[in-house]
Amino acid sequence: MFTINMALNIQNAVFGYNINNVILDHLTVQIPKGKIFAMLGPNGTGKTTLMRVILGQLRLTSGTIEVFGKMAGSAGLGIPGPGVGYMPQELALFDYFTIGEILDYYGMIYHMKR
Repeated sequence: MFTINMALNIQNAVFGYNINNVILDHLTVQIPKGKIFAMLGPNGTGKTTLMRVILGQLRLTSGTIEVFGKMAGSAGLGIPGPGVGYMPQELALFDYFTIGEILDYYGMIYHMKR
């Protein structure tokens, strides 16, 4: 798929805190515009690290990440914002809801399709 049709285009992303602790190991993911994407998985699998790279809080060792055709972390990208939502589990609005339940709840309020 062409980059222009992608909301998120990750190519060979590598990130590690040191040579013995590689978190993202040549990750390649493409998410088309207009699609909803959720990262789910156990603790320690790199979800938060990937989000921090997408948000520009961390820099890749190598590879590229484009958000709506602009490099992640570039000035004026405006994420998180209308195009990219971010809700870490520890900041959930309702302590007794999972992330999935919160997504279902707000989707229901705004009459969104599943």
